[in-house]
Amino acid sequence: MPSDLPLGNGNLLVNFDKDYNLKDIYYPYVGKANQSRRRISRTGIMVDGQFSWLSDPDWSKDMDYEHNSLTTKVRVTNGPLELQLTFNDTVDFHRDILLRRVEVLNLSERPRNVRLFFHYDFLFWGVGIGDSIHHHPDGNFLVAYKDNCYFLMNATAERSVGISSWTTGFKDDKGLGGSWSDAEDGILEETSNSFGSIDGVIAVDQPLIPPGESGVCYTWLAAGQDLNEVRALDALVRRRGPQYLIARTTNYWRAWLKKEDV
Repeated sequence: MPSDLPLGNGNLLVNFDKDYNLKDIYYPYVGKANQSRRRISRTGIMVDGQFSWLSDPDWSKDMDYEHNSLTTKVRVTNGPLELQLTFNDTVDFHRDILLRRVEVLNLSERPRNVRLFFHYDFLFWGVGIGDSIHHHPDGNFLVAYKDNCYFLMNATAERSVGISSWTTGFKDDKGLGGSWSDAEDGILEETSNSFGSIDGVIAVDQPLIPPGESGVCYTWLAAGQDLNEVRALDALVRRRGPQYLIARTTNYWRAWLKKEDV
């Protein structure tokens, strides 16, 4: 089945579908080890007491890439919610990190608080038995893993690094259930540990956005073979800044294409 927006670097490959759900997370063997096995990982928004997943029909979507680059340029607009979100997603060309920049434009005539939710549905090694996901309070992030495959989920908004809230859960063998539905009231239960066939949600609170203005946040998914490796990648993103890593990967692909055109 074709995917609308694939991103990758040779070790880590992710695919977004036509509804802008994350559907595939291949690591460390692209095309072979799909650690989500086409389960839907959702993105949600809470504003003014109203919740919506980006897959809901009220969202219009313009999904594309930045010019000559494997960095997305996705604009989604919701008239009833009076919001427009612009996403720039990329997989770092050198490190196994999915980076996501989200710019939230407030189309209303009043200042507003916006909470973003990023859900991840894992199925390690295509089995879905014996998977684990935990919240790590020392770094304020989630880590999901099985055997030698680890994923770390973190975020930042303005100068605040670390997720605003989180929860974990598990679903049945058909992919039903899980923690994603916990986001729909805008408040996560903060269940810190889950085992079995697992998923997890992180939340990011935007500072108050004035009317007609926008706020920016970032989230990332770091992949590695053990906890120390993903923590080192998380520290790299914190130290260098996610925007720096997004920009250098965007420029890398443009330079690569320019070289091929010579």
